[in-house]
Amino acid sequence: MLNELHRLGADLEGVAPCDVTQSHGNKWQSVIDKMPEAKSVVVFGVRMIDSTLVSATKNIRVPQFSTKCLHEEMDRIAFGISGYRDDLGYHAIPFPHYWPVEMGKESKGLIGDISHRHTAYQAGIGTIAKSRLLITERFGPRIRLFSILTDAPLKLEEPSGKEYLQELRKMCQCLSCMNEV
Repeated sequence: MLNELHRLGADLEGVAPCDVTQSHGNKWQSVIDKMPEAKSVVVFGVRMIDSTLVSATKNIRVPQFSTKCLHEEMDRIAFGISGYRDDLGYHAIPFPHYWPVEMGKESKGLIGDISHRHTAYQAGIGTIAKSRLLITERFGPRIRLFSILTDAPLKLEEPSGKEYLQELRKMCQCLSCMNEV
């Protein structure tokens, strides 16, 4: 499945077990209820285009357009991989990162069905820094994530090592986000 994700355009991908991701939020049970036979969560990431982010100070429409395209690309990849799993006789339920999300008074911000960054950490894609962002070796924090619940028997990944954080610390001028929790 991971080769198929890469072929469809994902920059990073991994697999996490369902039982590990349960500890990352109280909404997880409602996710599992949708597919009790689920075995794993596939998570993939698509990078943000650096040059469009730099242009934000000159023209906000450029990064807005880039973000719109990024969301559409992730939707396309998730729909494609879900159809691929379906063709193989498995179920796959995609959980987008951007809609719908709750913003109630009890909430501390946007809360989706799945913590994509914790799932990505469990899938070995990156590590969670003090900033609470997922930091990846290749793209740093400039990655968007998407998770897909599936009943397919997939090889699970180990959480990634943190050796590359040392290299990121050398490149970064502001080290406040890089101190791990």
